[in-house]
Amino acid sequence: MKLHVRSATLKGLGRASWDAAAEHPSALDYLLAAVATDLVSGLCEESKSLSLEDVELRLEAFLENPLVVARVVGEEGSPRVALIRGSLYVAGEGEIKEAWQRALERSPVLASLAPETKIDIELKEVRA
Repeated sequence: MKLHVRSATLKGLGRASWDAAAEHPSALDYLLAAVATDLVSGLCEESKSLSLEDVELRLEAFLENPLVVARVVGEEGSPRVALIRGSLYVAGEGEIKEAWQRALERSPVLASLAPETKIDIELKEVRA
């Protein structure tokens, strides 16, 4: 399916996909991409006075009951995202932890997901 957002056209696969080789992202993939975009851009904005050399954020989502999304007959419960977990790898110098905390606190995407969705993203400082 084609999705039009402002002047961009995106392609979407469906609600969720467990196929790693899927041709297009699913709605769940786009949700994680929105979280990642918000947090990484927020970290860059909060750390303008720092020297960040490399940033990588890996996220995964866990559904409360994925069988509901898969349309398994007789399954009940919520298909909601219960947990987003990941690791942020940052190479740089300065007070990265403080900048990361400010990015988390000022994130409109995280604020929209909380408090219903648990967010667990570990900051891992690495050497470049």
